[in-house]
Amino acid sequence: MICACRRWSEAFRRSGARRSIRNSKNRLKPTLQLKLRSLTLELGLQPINEATSAPTCLPNLILTSPHAHCFHVLMYRWRKLDEEERRQMLAWRQRMQRPLHSPRHVDSGQRHYLITAACFEHMVHIGYSLERMNAFTEEWMRCLEANSMRVAAWVVLPNHYHALVASRDVTALLQALGRLHGRTSFQWNGQEQTRGRQVWCNAVETVMKSFDHHAATLNYIHHNPVKHGYVPKWTDWPWSSATEYLSEVGRDEAERLWKLHPIERYGAGWDDAHH
Repeated sequence: MICACRRWSEAFRRSGARRSIRNSKNRLKPTLQLKLRSLTLELGLQPINEATSAPTCLPNLILTSPHAHCFHVLMYRWRKLDEEERRQMLAWRQRMQRPLHSPRHVDSGQRHYLITAACFEHMVHIGYSLERMNAFTEEWMRCLEANSMRVAAWVVLPNHYHALVASRDVTALLQALGRLHGRTSFQWNGQEQTRGRQVWCNAVETVMKSFDHHAATLNYIHHNPVKHGYVPKWTDWPWSSATEYLSEVGRDEAERLWKLHPIERYGAGWDDAHH
């Protein structure tokens, strides 16, 4: 995937556009337990007892904010599970009446959210061409603006996007994005003669838990094209709100907030596969 990132970056610069429960105890096999337990610890989450007796390999979290993003992380690790592990996870999610390949969305009543979605298997569908990048960004921004109170920061990359929004009804926003995903999937598959191909993973939300979280998220979004190696500077990436942000707050204040709210570990384990 890194090579794909590099190829896309080079093309961009050349253009000048700057996966059945195993027994009656509902436990998954040890290898999967170890993989997901490691992930739980990596996230800094502590398992708690839940009446539904989820498999011990999964973080037994009550899925209300701020942990709703956990299944987002798990599903990004889907490709690292073998076929038996995938069947076990799907069976558990079906028993728990949760979508097979999607995290459960929980509107906590808070208003500020990081909204993220990636192309299926992290393929470069948005960035199929510069024209598609431009057209998708315009339609996506109209969708965000029509279904949120404010869009504080945003970025579109060749295979995923992020937005920091204020919303009274995040569920409605996610539904609108789902419809956008459906329209673009149909359109793009028609253009590429790939009817039936899955293009998107569902959009997911992470509630902002503090001002520091909000500020670090804003920095993370604007730094994303640099993090993934597409450009050396925020302002070199045209599909982002970075230029407007710097113009609004000033470079000195942006640098102060960058140092005050570092992002070294932000996104670790769930965004690093987005190349």
